[in-house]
Amino acid sequence: MMLKEYLSVPYLLVMDAIKHPEMDWIRRAAYPELPDCIVEAFSPWEAIEELEKLKTRIIVTKLSKGESVPMPREPLKSIDHVLELKRLGFTELIGLLECEERDLVMHG
Repeated sequence: MMLKEYLSVPYLLVMDAIKHPEMDWIRRAAYPELPDCIVEAFSPWEAIEELEKLKTRIIVTKLSKGESVPMPREPLKSIDHVLELKRLGFTELIGLLECEERDLVMHG
């Protein structure tokens, strides 16, 4: 499978509003199907943005180490990966989108 396919998997997104003991309310967002993919932020939009960045880092790191990435669903076919990586600040990954997972281990 190619990197772009791993990045296209539609993971279940869960978000909660949580009263922080020392601050105002925060949002906790997670992809529970992707281990350790959880963030906290003040707004829901910021939480989703940070969650997408973390998801990308986790997937690329796992693949570069030769580790498996959970695939609970088939990848979506309608994502503009170049635009998405630019938006998230991962322009260095654009050239790797067509790489097979075995090739990513060598890049890691």
